[in-house]
Amino acid sequence: MSFADISIFQNIIFALIGILNPWPSLDNDTKAAFIEKSLNASIQIMRSYNIETVYENLEIDTYRDLVSLQGLQFKYYITTENELCSYENMHTEAYANFEDYLGCPINISLDSLDIEGLLSIDKKKFKQKFILDNLKIDTSLLDNSPKAKAMKKLFDITEIITLNLIYDSEYYFNINKLLLNFILDLENFAKIEVNTAINRLNFPLTFDVNNESFKFTVLEFSSTITDNGLVEKINLISELNNKPTLDKAFLDLTGMSKEQFNVENLTPSQNIFKEIHFFLKNPGVISCVNSSPVSIEATDFQYAFDLSEKDNLLTKLCSVIMVN
Repeated sequence: MSFADISIFQNIIFALIGILNPWPSLDNDTKAAFIEKSLNASIQIMRSYNIETVYENLEIDTYRDLVSLQGLQFKYYITTENELCSYENMHTEAYANFEDYLGCPINISLDSLDIEGLLSIDKKKFKQKFILDNLKIDTSLLDNSPKAKAMKKLFDITEIITLNLIYDSEYYFNINKLLLNFILDLENFAKIEVNTAINRLNFPLTFDVNNESFKFTVLEFSSTITDNGLVEKINLISELNNKPTLDKAFLDLTGMSKEQFNVENLTPSQNIFKEIHFFLKNPGVISCVNSSPVSIEATDFQYAFDLSEKDNLLTKLCSVIMVN
């Protein structure tokens, strides 16, 4: 059986699952009850693995197609001695007073998790939206070890590491068009933003480089990476371990030298790599935009970073690249 035959078979299976899937025919009250019970079951599983999990409130708004989980907290206890958790660290005063469990706690909290698209009845549009609001990782565990505490100070790691995430997509089935917006913000490290519009999608996506039928059109594409200290921290770690910094490692990856970037009449690929190298050497903001429709094929993923290819994946997606 060829790969194409498997792909056709997958389509048939997906179609059968869609016919048998009862979710679209369920009323909203039944969906809400299913979501709540699934959440409770997931928390029980987390607790069975010694991850204390609690939350403040679960809101299911069928009118707004919104599921909102607020005040979620995870606490995992390290109960084996290592560089970050000694026997003395495990036996805290709270444990002695039966107020806490044995071990060194790792605390993670989330202000809210908002999910849209679970209750939608729009048959022409499939919407998915996830918002992680203030996912906080407590770094106080690093204070248990003098070495880890020194590294924490060296890399300027704050007491709380905060992450925010937005993933928003809408797939219009009737016109076969996907709109996608993605934002990942790791405070004091980096922020990544991607926006795109795609059509002519053929599901399921196989990503087989030999599949000639794997094609879609990117109508619009833009991306921005804002460095807030991540590059410097990675370079510092590399230097401490006698490894090349990111800009030098990137040159090795492309097989080019700094001198080659300074010549005139660079190809579109070479110009993009020149700007990426400049960003890694002088961190700030790097962004690329392409507002003209481009066709993407399976082979584009195979030669994404090949400088010999005139129209590789990067040049197709980034007709204009800017570094500040």
